[in-house]
Parts: sequence; structure tokens; C-alpha cells
Amino acid sequence: MTAARVIRLDDVTRVYKHGLAQVEALKGISLSVDEGEYLAIVGSSGSGKSTLMNLIGLLDRPTSGIYSLNGMRVDKLHDRELSALRNGHIGFVFQSFHLLPRMTAIQNVMLPLSYRDVSRRDARALATSALRTVGLGGRQEHKPNEMSGGECQRVAIARALVGRPRLILADEPTGNLDSETTEEIMLLFEELVAMGNTLLIVTHENDVARRSNRIVRMRDGRILEDFRKEGL
Repeated sequence: MTAARVIRLDDVTRVYKHGLAQVEALKGISLSVDEGEYLAIVGSSGSGKSTLMNLIGLLDRPTSGIYSLNGMRVDKLHDRELSALRNGHIGFVFQSFHLLPRMTAIQNVMLPLSYRDVSRRDARALATSALRTVGLGGRQEHKPNEMSGGECQRVAIARALVGRPRLILADEPTGNLDSETTEEIMLLFEELVAMGNTLLIVTHENDVARRSNRIVRMRDGRILEDFRKEGL
């Protein structure tokens, strides 16, 4: 059975204007990602990998080209439509966690559901399940300052999972973690992919990228290499 296409980019560019100057951050990117793939986008600073992540995550728009998400063309949608699609289809994990310090773990995880038509009771049940998935079932009433960096990242991953998105985007998810905690988070990501999630990681760390099933290497706004491991 053929996997469903989650992401399709066709000849996408992104140009930023700085006064009279123009910076071409992405130069004719074409990329497809199927459901259940585990892909790492790697490259040095200025390679375009973060710009590409922002476009895929519907946080930015391409200057030209076509972007389809789950079979729907999204590059021409209005901001409100993009926001609804982003909240319903994409889960985000960031390097600095982006947890609200005054909220408990479960309150942070419930937050994305507040923008949907989900009752508080159902939202709490979904958040509890997501925290159990990441191994934090016993820490749901703790606040970020009462948890380790690894636990905070697990809360962030639970928040990404709570809406049951088809796509999880992780931007330098191990950048603030030590090597032991990085290993724990990478093992968790592998478990999530094994459960059928589609995972796309942006990283400058080769050790992190090598854990994925597919590596897209970027330089100067272009895809330099698209490598799949044998048998995939």
C-alpha cells in the first residue's frame, strides 16, 4: 500500500527584501515527504534550512512555487486559513521549549486545544494521554522550573502530539540538551515514528541527523543532497 503524501513542494522560492537589496533564501526547492517518514534537514547557518522549516510549518509563505500539505494547496491561503490548518495538522517542537512558565505541564500541553472546539474535560484527557506517551504521566502538575531540560522538552513534544497532527516539525530540538538527554529525546522520536507519525527535524548536528531515515542537506538555499537509507 502506497503511503499518503504529506508534503509536496514544487520549485519553491523565498525572497526577502532589505531596502533595495533582495536576499534569495530558497532557490527552487522541490521536495516530497510521505506519511511515516523520518527526515532530517541539515545545513550550516544561512543554508536556508530554517526558512524551509518555516514554510513547511505555514509560518511563512513562498515567494513563488507551489506548496501542498496533505493534498491541499496552501501557498495561496489567507492567514486565518493557514492558522487553522497549522493548528489542526502540524505539531511544533522548538529548541527553547516555548513553555509558559506559570502553567503546569498539563496546562501547557492543553494549550493548543484551546483554539479548537474541544471541551476542557476532553482536552485534559488528551493532554494526560500525550504526557503518558512521552513518559511524564507522573509530572503533569509540575511547572517548567520544577523540571529538567529533558523533561521540559518532553512536555513540548507532548504538546506537539496532543492534537494528533499528521506532521511533527522539530527545530533544533536537542540544541539545549546534554548528550545523555539528547539520547533520550532521540529514542522518543524514534518511538513516535514507529507509531506512524511523520517527523521532520531541522538540525546542524550530524549525529542527530544520522538517526533519521532520510537526510536532506542544504547549502545556499538549495538542496545539495537528498539521501535515503538503504531499504527505505
